[in-house]
Amino acid sequence: MLGLAIVISFADVLRNWGIQFLLRGTKSFKIGDWIEVDGIFGRVISIEDNGIFLETARRERIFISNIRLINSIIINRTTPIGYMYRVRIYIPQTVKPLEALERVKEIVSKIKGELSSEPTVLLGLEKNMTVVDLTMEFLNVYKLEVFSEKVLEEVLREFPEAVIKRI
Repeated sequence: MLGLAIVISFADVLRNWGIQFLLRGTKSFKIGDWIEVDGIFGRVISIEDNGIFLETARRERIFISNIRLINSIIINRTTPIGYMYRVRIYIPQTVKPLEALERVKEIVSKIKGELSSEPTVLLGLEKNMTVVDLTMEFLNVYKLEVFSEKVLEEVLREFPEAVIKRI
């Protein structure tokens, strides 16, 4: 009876341990890959014994247990030729924040056909600046430079005082 009680009490630990070896053996993702699990999309920042940590485009850290990973469909969006491009655009608050956000979305929409997924455009405020976080995922890495420069040039033309920092 004591042996049965011990096995039952450690069943989750044993299952987690087995799943960990299965996931590491299949190598379906690695640190730095952009994956989607149950609608949660993020970059793998840590692989732990009992699960993984993802960082979303909004810089949220999410823990996903091994049990959930094994019972979910994992989509690895990192491809040998794909590339995630992130920039942070600082715009003086002389321009209304929502107006700046909409204008950046409008500029990015012109190259939507070159992107492998919907671009993420997030709004934030720092000191007296409007901060627009822009994430674009290019399927073809060779087009990355041409189209990212096109977008950034148009942003600078629209907001001459803007400062752009690559993340």
